[in-house]
Amino acid sequence: MITPAFMERFKNIQTAFGTKKVKCSFYNDSLMFAISTNKNLFEIGNLFCSLENPKQLETFFNELTSIFMLVDYFKLDEKTGL
Repeated sequence: MITPAFMERFKNIQTAFGTKKVKCSFYNDSLMFAISTNKNLFEIGNLFCSLENPKQLETFFNELTSIFMLVDYFKLDEKTGL
């Protein structure tokens, strides 16, 4: 499971979320990621900064893209029969 492609996508999560505190765990047939960050991951921005700022939207887009790349890598949206 741990291939160079996986490690590249895993590093993308660190870059996108701006943290070095990302952990990954394999247990039975499950995969879990723990991302330690000081920001609220359930909000796109904050009350003190306009959403018209392209930097905030770009950051949010990069975070989602890094997660979708892992979903695509593991083909989590398909039944693989494994």
